[in-house]
Amino acid sequence: FFLFFFFFFFFLFYKVD
Repeated sequence: FFLFFFFFFFFLFYKVD
């Protein structure tokens, strides 16, 4: 679960950039 959240956050951050 935590990993998924981390991945999602990373993806979001990457998308913003």
